[in-house]
Amino acid sequence: MSMPLLSKLKWSAALYVNPRGIGWNYQVKGIPEQRASDTRRGFFIQQFKEIAVVYLALDVLNIYTSRYYYKPGVDPLTLTIRADTWPRGIWNAYSGMANQVLTTSYLHLQIATFSVLLGGSQPKDWPPLYGSFTEAYTIRRYWNTFWHQITRHMFVAYSRDLRAILHIRRGTWLSSYFDLYFTFTFSALFHGITMYAMPYGPNHSFNLRFMMWFHFMFWQAPAIQFEDLVIWCYKRIVGTTEGKVLNEEQQRQRRSETNVRTWHRIVGYIWVFGWWYYILPWPVDTVLRFEIAKASPLPFSVLNPVLTWAENITSSSG
Repeated sequence: MSMPLLSKLKWSAALYVNPRGIGWNYQVKGIPEQRASDTRRGFFIQQFKEIAVVYLALDVLNIYTSRYYYKPGVDPLTLTIRADTWPRGIWNAYSGMANQVLTTSYLHLQIATFSVLLGGSQPKDWPPLYGSFTEAYTIRRYWNTFWHQITRHMFVAYSRDLRAILHIRRGTWLSSYFDLYFTFTFSALFHGITMYAMPYGPNHSFNLRFMMWFHFMFWQAPAIQFEDLVIWCYKRIVGTTEGKVLNEEQQRQRRSETNVRTWHRIVGYIWVFGWWYYILPWPVDTVLRFEIAKASPLPFSVLNPVLTWAENITSSSG
């Protein structure tokens, strides 16, 4: 039976605005489980709670950004998250990352809430945008289990088609790393071109407009390959005991015993933490120098009037 025109339009619109393929046969991997209830009431309660928390967190970060970076008379092209002290540098790096994560989460929460409220979709169509950061104990897992996956289907589809053209057999070492490098190179070009298309001034260099975001995305692939090598070497080492080579069944048992122990996660967190601290100046400095971070996604600040009032009270009493 053919669908009515209105149903076809609704069907195609639902497909178009669903890049992660939620509920479709092309749903990408790494989609987190729904935290909210399947009922509309439970969904709205969960959504409003999350919106409130994200709103306040974004408010704090935006106040910090405006007061710490964009001081009167500052030259935006000199702005950087690097700092004189480690605590300040760590805070700057991770608050810059958190700002992007929270901004996109805030927009996603609003769209999901209004879409269900207006009857355009069901609560099950809106799993969280991001996964759990506690599962990001490798860089590969960061991108596969924590990150939003919005562009994953597009990048993977292009990589798969190019692999087929080049006759690279699926499931091989070569196909795995071809996908890895192609996906992040494509993403690097995508992000670099996006920044290059931004309005710019005469002092905005090509490095700032394109290369900083390109470097940030491209170097994820070598970092993942490096950690894959380290993990492979470790698994080979635990497959031997006191110089005695274990048989295949013993190796499987030993590896299952060592899979994701607590100390593995701790070492992984240190590695991922250090990697992001090292590489985040590329994208975050770009955002600061283009003054994108000046624009708040919030309609108004809840905390800034309170902070201003407290400062006035303090200064008058002093």
